[in-house]
Amino acid sequence: MGNLKKYLFGSFAQLFFPIFAVLFFISSVILFIKIAGVTFVVKMSFGELFELYLYSLPTMIFFTIPVTFFSASVISLAKLSQEYELPVLFSLGIDPLRFSRLFFPLSLLVSLFLLLVSLALVPLSNEAYDRFLDHKKSSVNINLKPAEFGQKLGNWLVYVGDMDEGEKRYKEVVMFSSNDLGRESFILAKEALVESMEGNLELKLFRGSAYFEEELHIKRVDYAQMLIRDSAFKEGGASLGIMGYWKQALGGEKGSDKVRRKLSSSILISLFPLASLFFIPLLGIMHPRFQKNYSYFYVIIATGIFYGLVHIASNHLPLAGIFLIPLIWLGVGYGLYRRFIAPYF
Repeated sequence: MGNLKKYLFGSFAQLFFPIFAVLFFISSVILFIKIAGVTFVVKMSFGELFELYLYSLPTMIFFTIPVTFFSASVISLAKLSQEYELPVLFSLGIDPLRFSRLFFPLSLLVSLFLLLVSLALVPLSNEAYDRFLDHKKSSVNINLKPAEFGQKLGNWLVYVGDMDEGEKRYKEVVMFSSNDLGRESFILAKEALVESMEGNLELKLFRGSAYFEEELHIKRVDYAQMLIRDSAFKEGGASLGIMGYWKQALGGEKGSDKVRRKLSSSILISLFPLASLFFIPLLGIMHPRFQKNYSYFYVIIATGIFYGLVHIASNHLPLAGIFLIPLIWLGVGYGLYRRFIAPYF
């Protein structure tokens, strides 16, 4: 039993780390592209960009490890099957269900680790990420460039003709927003000054015109000076903490539905390795003489189905789905195992 466990986990480890490295690299590239988009509005050094990357690591690990574990488990068994290792073991009287028993402690450990990451580290890192961005935005370290289209400042699309870098004073400013002032607004200004007041971003506009959408016409206002305070850049309030954050899922206040969906999806994805215990031998065990190796295809399909169920449950039955989806997935896996694996091996 000990030699079998050592041999099985050796094969598993040979696949786990390469798969994890590939998925982690792809996630890192996507994350760097997302973080780079922040620099269109806020100036950041390379060190600050790397700090944002570190804040996102728990989320990347949380989404990468479940898929990696399930893929490596199934493919390692499929590899041993194709090399006639498993058929030999079955001929010696080894029960296929023993592989599920061998994977159980590791699946449990991985699921517990994912619960820790998703319920503790991810909320803390996301809060640190948001606070870091709020602080950078409220410090008026804005990165507006002259003669470039598509730049955004809070809820405003902004175009500037020229700028004074030292005084943060912009010239020939054009601004548009569809909702910041409760209606579509189009503002022209000869000059604009960006300041921070009590954590809010303030735009002081000088010598220009503002156009506001009315019911049947457009209203024009000429001004010598206009002040716009954008609360979209206001720094966050007091920290809720881990327990305070997840307690929102049980309440009826604003935003509780979103937190409830996050709680549901976090727990369900964390339980994916444990709930898939019977899918590992189901998809990985085969007879190489009569069956072809479609384990990669099976892994993609099974993972897609489970994550689809997670999405549906977290949106429609967030709290009940935490109990229903793992039990259903475990039951379906066991039923298919009894139907397609147990009678033949």
